[in-house]
Amino acid sequence: MTNGRFEQRLDVVEQRMDAWEARFDAAVGSLSAQIAHQGERIGVELSALRRDMHAGDEALRQEMHAGDEALRQEIRAGDEALRQAIRAGDEETRSLMRVLHEDVIERIARLGER
Repeated sequence: MTNGRFEQRLDVVEQRMDAWEARFDAAVGSLSAQIAHQGERIGVELSALRRDMHAGDEALRQEMHAGDEALRQEIRAGDEALRQAIRAGDEETRSLMRVLHEDVIERIARLGER
């Protein structure tokens, strides 16, 4: 092979390498841009997810607070109903005790008359 032919082939190889290098650099640049864009998108989506989670947490807290308050009111109402039932039972017991006491006094009086 002649020196001129070798140089010509070497020039072709260098041109091809330069073309491949340019394509490689463009592909790497494109991939870098895509990765950066995806990173930004992921960041935006994570921020939105955090906001949604925070809003959901806050809504859950409010719902739990409302449920707690409703339960407290229900317990208070139940307590009051129980107190009233106990008072009524106590009053009924006192009335029965008075009747029994009067009955016993009457029986004792009758026994004393005999």
